[in-house]
Formats: sequence, structure tokens, C-alpha cells
Amino acid sequence: MHAIRFMVMLAGLMAVLAPAIAPAAAPAPANAGIPVNASGPWTIGDEVWDRPRSADVIRTLPAVRAAVAALAGTARGSLVIRHAGGQNDGLRAEELRHWLVALAVEPGRLEIAPATAAVIEGLPRGSMMLELAR
Repeated sequence: MHAIRFMVMLAGLMAVLAPAIAPAAAPAPANAGIPVNASGPWTIGDEVWDRPRSADVIRTLPAVRAAVAALAGTARGSLVIRHAGGQNDGLRAEELRHWLVALAVEPGRLEIAPATAAVIEGLPRGSMMLELAR
């Protein structure tokens, strides 16, 4: 079921990918003035996945913006997507990885890993954490 939903999402993404990545004159996102945590790790809560997602939504999430900006500031760093370790959490992490690749993050600089037990205790169910690994 999740695989089918994921494939449908990817098909829709492919249809709108070009204009979503680099619109000619994109207005500033509504949350562009919101300060982001530049030091990480960054958490993406479950509430993001409970609503429809699009390239614009993913691109304007404060955690994604901060993590990608931090990644761009390192020559050899990678971004680790940590999840709670269950099948659904792993699928969410894989979906986020695909979104990031679609938004021009190099696939070789992205990793997916289950979070450590200590991190899972502080991570709300269904949430993901982005960490910069140098």
C-alpha cells in the first residue's frame, strides 16, 4: 500500500518537477523570514506527512532548508536521515530522500539510518531527524 502511494507520489512529482525546482520568478516562501537552526540536528515532525506534500512544501520546511544549507556549506559532508526504525518510519525516510534528490541534493551525499536508542526516546513517533555528518 505504501509502495503504491509512493509510486503515485513520484509520478506526480515527475509531472511538476521542472517548474518546482527552479521557477522563473518564484515569490519568497511564506516562512522565508523564519530563522532556522543552523547547527542541527533538525527534526521533521509527523504532522508534515499527515498532509499533502509537494516540492514547494518540502523545499520550504525550515528543517530541510537549514539542513540543505549546512550541507551546501561543506565540501565532503553528508546528510543523514535518521528515523525510529520501523517499516513505516523507514519508508518516510526513503520518501524524504527521494524528495531531496528531486530538489537537487546529490544522492551520494544522503544516507538513511535508524536513530540510536537515546535519540528515539526523544524523537516523537513518526518524526525524522536530519544530521550533518562531516
